[in-house]
Amino acid sequence: MIYNENMNRRLWRTTTLILMMTLVSIVSAADRQVINLTNGEWAPLLSEKAPNYGVLSEIVSKAFALENIDVHYGFYPWMRGLDLARAGEWDGTLAWSITDDRARDFYISKEPIYTTVSVFFHRKSLTVNEESLSELKKYRIGLSRGYHYGGGLDEMAANKQLNIEYAKDDLLNFKKLLAGRVDLVPIEVKVGLAIIKQHLTEKEQAQIVYATSPVIANSIYLLLSKKVSRNKQLMERFDRSLKQLIDNGEYQEYLLPGAAFTGITGSSSKP
Repeated sequence: MIYNENMNRRLWRTTTLILMMTLVSIVSAADRQVINLTNGEWAPLLSEKAPNYGVLSEIVSKAFALENIDVHYGFYPWMRGLDLARAGEWDGTLAWSITDDRARDFYISKEPIYTTVSVFFHRKSLTVNEESLSELKKYRIGLSRGYHYGGGLDEMAANKQLNIEYAKDDLLNFKKLLAGRVDLVPIEVKVGLAIIKQHLTEKEQAQIVYATSPVIANSIYLLLSKKVSRNKQLMERFDRSLKQLIDNGEYQEYLLPGAAFTGITGSSSKP
């Protein structure tokens, strides 16, 4: 009889503990919010195929995780993703430079997610030693349609101060570079090197180098649609946590070559 009573007490305690743990898990899950962000292919910084969707996605996911918010990413062609976020069909999008129309339609993070460093790739047979954009007038420059390059390049292109040839994406511009149809291709250095390594043959890779000047620096940000009522408050929370990551040095660790991933990540869906 005593044995049965002891067994019953232990069973009751175990059952109660399991129920309490389940309740805590349910409450914790209910407390977490989800934010839906469009994303795009810009390996190795942003990519559906990269660990945790690329280092910039991971930084965004980590900042939101500090606020008890999970991130769900949808990968789209860049302009499609921007339009979906602008319309409020998705909460926001990453990662973009600031323009007047984006400032009108989006809440923009106080701190940039990243500052790109773009260089001019060219064929090894071509000597490029100019120091400023204004000195590049003699070259045919391959730009990707819809991109914002910063550093005054967009304005010079719009004002026809440079000889610009447009293509649908960076890979096509590299193909045009190899074929001699353009002379220079400006692109973020890490992204450019990744495209060359992934998509070009060893023989083609050996034909391409990049100039150390001029260099274009361009800050890119998280954008949250003004069409979504909660987004002003969500951006304030993101700004707070991103600043925390910057101040404690964790942000810089993400960008170190070979830095280990933390495992903080968002979920993803295809368009």
